[in-house]
Amino acid sequence: MENPVIERINFLIKDSALSKSAFATRVGISATAIDNILSGRNNPQLRTVKDISNTFGVNYDWLLSGQGEPYINGKIIVPAKGTKTNVAEDGQLIQALREQIKFLQEDLNVWRETARNLSAHLGKFNGPDSPAFVGVFPIDVSGLRVA
Repeated sequence: MENPVIERINFLIKDSALSKSAFATRVGISATAIDNILSGRNNPQLRTVKDISNTFGVNYDWLLSGQGEPYINGKIIVPAKGTKTNVAEDGQLIQALREQIKFLQEDLNVWRETARNLSAHLGKFNGPDSPAFVGVFPIDVSGLRVA
């Protein structure tokens, strides 16, 4: 019977659509090391299991015991060649995402204010020659009707 951890590593390699060699490189081990693990000649070291978990966003408990869902974020993360993620990088990523969300919220507030102003402006609309309308839309609206 094959080692269940090895079965899960095999599953991850197939699911990542990477070659065994590319998978090993991203984890930071040699192609020979991954071949020895997958063949059962060597058991994976806990450090290797942790590196697989960090690199590909895999649930560490699932990888070791089969408990829980395989992926932390619902799908495998295939990092760019030569890069690995770790807890420190995850913290930096979370901080960067929080900052991006803050900027998006600020943009949303600007758009809401613009929509309010436009709505108020159009509320004064009495036709395409209305002083409230001239200059707002640089298009010919003479054939349009406002409902």
